Amino acid sequence: MAKRYALLFFLFSCMVLLAQQYPYDDRFQNIDKNITFIPQLGQWEGEFNHRTKLNKGVLFFKKDGFRASFLDPEFNLHDFKHQSGARTMGLAKNAPDKINGFAYDWKLLGANTNPELIGNQKRKDYHNYFLRQDSTRWRSEVPVYNGLTYKEIYPNIHLHFFGWEDNLKYDFEVLPGGDPEEISFHYEGLTEPLKVENGNLIVTTPYGTIKELAPVAWQDINGKRKQVKIEYQLKESHTVSFKIKRYKSNYTLIIDPTVVFSTFSGGSSDNWGFTATYDSGGHLYTGGISFGQGYPTTVGAFQTNFNFTGVQDPSAGFIADVVVTKFSPNGDNLIYSTFLGGNSSEQPHSMVVDSQDRLLVYGITSSLN
Repeated sequence: MAKRYALLFFLFSCMVLLAQQYPYDDRFQNIDKNITFIPQLGQWEGEFNHRTKLNKGVLFFKKDGFRASFLDPEFNLHDFKHQSGARTMGLAKNAPDKINGFAYDWKLLGANTNPELIGNQKRKDYHNYFLRQDSTRWRSEVPVYNGLTYKEIYPNIHLHFFGWEDNLKYDFEVLPGGDPEEISFHYEGLTEPLKVENGNLIVTTPYGTIKELAPVAWQDINGKRKQVKIEYQLKESHTVSFKIKRYKSNYTLIIDPTVVFSTFSGGSSDNWGFTATYDSGGHLYTGGISFGQGYPTTVGAFQTNFNFTGVQDPSAGFIADVVVTKFSPNGDNLIYSTFLGGNSSEQPHSMVVDSQDRLLVYGITSSLN
């Protein structure tokens, strides 16, 4: 009998922990796991807390929101890589050496200046970073998360970020005692004013529009989900809040928009495989290159160098690093990804596993370190 009670207590404790990690419904179980959140532990340049890579750009999460950075969607990274390589050998003298991009800040106004950022749904796989010459910035077993929570971003209000169908979702979880009218966010770096069309928030950039779909809101009351009327409200040309109809303040309120980076398409694929091998245990290793977009130090339009033989600034440049990934024998599980690189670009051409299952990577580099 004592063992049975101990087991029941253990199961109850696990349920409580899960409820604390995923606070209000089961949507976190169906999120887009291709969109991940990597904590900044010193492996990158820049003052931010987490980094998320999208097909169309990169998001850098900070205490008061995030910085979004995108390249010109007409830019084809694959062609550009080959043209740049050809130019260095004198075969393509007119190949471009610049990339145009755009960055903006999504900043919460009047919010907690030092919220606790918590990764949600920690994955089994992890990342290793051995980048540039300074070994004090190398990091191993960096965790990977499927979501990110800003705890108490406003009093009794949590903010959750996660991926959903290749888009970014964010939810405000307004607990009893929280005031949704405190929520307000500002877009910094835009030149065109925000617009609301058919309930959607339209963000105009030099390279196309970003759409925040019309928000929905609800409350779960006595086992039933009740919708709450809500819409965006423009306070200034670049500042937004929510206009909410009547709701019951003694129950949790969920405010749920979706960000669609619809026009940022084109040559956005930035990872290519070059080589693969396996070990005695049947684990599969793949080697390729990953183009790492650095943290933009300012918002607005920017231009960055892309030179496969010159030294590049990792905080502003676009560098091709080697990425080695290990999979389980059945290929279902990712075990780790390791990023290797110097101050310029590298490329693997072969990998070998020796008799002791040690992986050797051979390739070329244009880095001096």
